[in-house]
Amino acid sequence: MNNQSQQFSSSTVGTIGSVSSGISEKVDCLNHEANKTKDDRLHVLIQIFKELGIKLLDAPTRVLRSIKEANLEASEISPEFFMSFLKSYNATGMDTCQLGGLDCSIEETTFKTCSHLQLCISYCQQSKLFGQQLHGLPFCLTEDGILRRFKRDNPVFCTKYSTILTKSACLFLHHDLIDLFTITFDGLKQFDINAFAEFLPTTLSSEVFRTHNRPVARAIQLDSVPNIIWLSRVWDFIDHTVTQNVDKSVLDGSPDDTSNLDSVVEMLYPLMPWCLIPCTQSVQPFVEDTIEHVLFPVSKLRYTVDLSTYNGSIKKALKLLALPYLDQSFEVKKRFILTSMLVSDKDPCALINFLYEYKEEIRNRNITQDVCTDILEYFSEHIDRISENDNVEALLNKIIQIPLHVNVNGHNISLDSNARVLVLDDNVSEKIILDGVEKWANASGTILLKATRNLIKLYAKIGFTAEKLEAIDVYTNHLLLKFDCLPKENHQAHLVFIRDILLAKSSSFNTKQKILIAVLKTVSFVEENDGILFTASHFKDPCNELLKLMCDPNDFPGGPFSQIVWQEFLYTAGIQTQVTPKMVLQFARSIEEEAGRKGVTKEISKNLKIDKAYTFTNQH
Repeated sequence: MNNQSQQFSSSTVGTIGSVSSGISEKVDCLNHEANKTKDDRLHVLIQIFKELGIKLLDAPTRVLRSIKEANLEASEISPEFFMSFLKSYNATGMDTCQLGGLDCSIEETTFKTCSHLQLCISYCQQSKLFGQQLHGLPFCLTEDGILRRFKRDNPVFCTKYSTILTKSACLFLHHDLIDLFTITFDGLKQFDINAFAEFLPTTLSSEVFRTHNRPVARAIQLDSVPNIIWLSRVWDFIDHTVTQNVDKSVLDGSPDDTSNLDSVVEMLYPLMPWCLIPCTQSVQPFVEDTIEHVLFPVSKLRYTVDLSTYNGSIKKALKLLALPYLDQSFEVKKRFILTSMLVSDKDPCALINFLYEYKEEIRNRNITQDVCTDILEYFSEHIDRISENDNVEALLNKIIQIPLHVNVNGHNISLDSNARVLVLDDNVSEKIILDGVEKWANASGTILLKATRNLIKLYAKIGFTAEKLEAIDVYTNHLLLKFDCLPKENHQAHLVFIRDILLAKSSSFNTKQKILIAVLKTVSFVEENDGILFTASHFKDPCNELLKLMCDPNDFPGGPFSQIVWQEFLYTAGIQTQVTPKMVLQFARSIEEEAGRKGVTKEISKNLKIDKAYTFTNQH
């Protein structure tokens, strides 16, 4: 056991020693490489100095010391001397800078390459006066590869987003140099949204892409601007600029609190007319399942939906609605400006505003009941959050005006009229007769809404009746009260429903049925020969033989109501079934008049016997 321990310890020590030796060798190697790189850079820098015209003695320090001790004139090169020497590039004489050219390609100058220029800049930055001396130095290499001098009165943009203005490369410091400078130096300036908007027309045609409120078609080829790569870069720039300048309270705000974004909108104002939001939408005019790639103006940012944030039935419904949505190939995450301002699942109020913005497009599309129901149920599910918004009344009013409400006939409508709205659950709306109801609704100023159980909460919040209506209530309290608003050709279907379903023959009627009967007695639904409608009580019972004998044929209902199948219904509705003394008197007078004209015929004699018999019966 001890031998094994000793062997293990010996092996472990050997391994540790081997690893330690390896690490030491690698560190030495890295130090050597670093020193070699430093020496190489110094050698290159010295060569640049000489090519620029500096009379440089490349000698060890001890030689310089000997020269000074001999009181010979010699000076050590320094960043300050080099900067002063560079500014003599346009002077004449023996000891001036031989730059070889300016306002030309860097390859045509003594620097030759950007890496050489970087070496010189890094050397000069060792001076504390570098920032003050930058004006006039030929270090300004712009993105187009042209070497210029820094000018205090004509600064260039120092930004990593120069590629978004490909046609304005001369305005930007070269991307390899931006990390060497700070924006406070003379000859440099901030690239902000105002500057981007000012020079954007050089890259995008303002006649095509500056539309204010109209989308433009976008080619999906990768090599044409504006493509997705370019647009992503643009929105990276916008996001970076906004987050650098907006108040910290906005950035730290709740993700679903968009009330404090006014300052962000103000920053975006110069870009509002420009079409920079990549979207997809249905082909116009609307063609189902056919989309086109478009760009919407920045002013529509808060009216653009990011479908990727939604799930389930609401996502499916919104997709089928085929309104303009953010292009799904466009990355949104980690961009504050987009996650905070696009319409997304985090803010149901924003979705209300979006749908309200496109309410006319929704009205003109063939939308299924399921799509309407799924969207409204989403709002119903989030009604508590909607109610917390300071503008809750305005939001509810917008919901009313969006044509996503389904009437009992299955059509999507808005509720922005002064019509009375009745909310019917699925069970009731499926029971009642729908023939002519839509015309009745328009004429009577009433809307019969078809609603699922999940929508009751939403409609109650809006202020529509929350009472549970049954089919009999719809007829008693609404349809029969304005029966004249229902087209005549549809009367029969509804009366059959009342007869066979609501007032199905039984030994007795319940309270609701009795109320329905009372209303029915006031309704003019029986048509006379001249086409005028009267209540049932206006007519005599056609099944009463005595009445048929005594009364004029026009006193009886005609058409379908003369049939036996309507007898009980007409009784219930109040048709006259009794012979009155007045009828008997009139009948007697008509017999007397006829006898005076024709004499006593067999028919008259028969009628006299009937009249006497009825009179005798009623007297005793």
